Amino acid sequence: KVKRMEAMQNALRRAIAAPTEVMELSLEAMRIAHLVARKGNEAAISDAGSAAMLAFAALHAAMMNVKINLKEIQDTDFRDSISEKLEEISEEADLLRTDVMADVDSKL
Repeated sequence: KVKRMEAMQNALRRAIAAPTEVMELSLEAMRIAHLVARKGNEAAISDAGSAAMLAFAALHAAMMNVKINLKEIQDTDFRDSISEKLEEISEEADLLRTDVMADVDSKL
């Protein structure tokens, strides 16, 4: 029973790793879209907006995968650490989405 529980916990940690990386990469894509929206060619503004929104959607899809597995993790320190990271990523993504779309709306 103990070995099975350890195996399950390890599998849950691995299941969280890939979507967490997707979240981080999506956030980076949003940062780049933000830069393009602010300083890029105005003809690419719709591309910047589309990129930001697609990355935002990917980030939140990945976050759902993390959350569904995270609630089964028994290690509270690990769970709290990941939850804090999710909150930070989510907050930055919300700000970036708002900023990018404001830039897009002002230039269309």
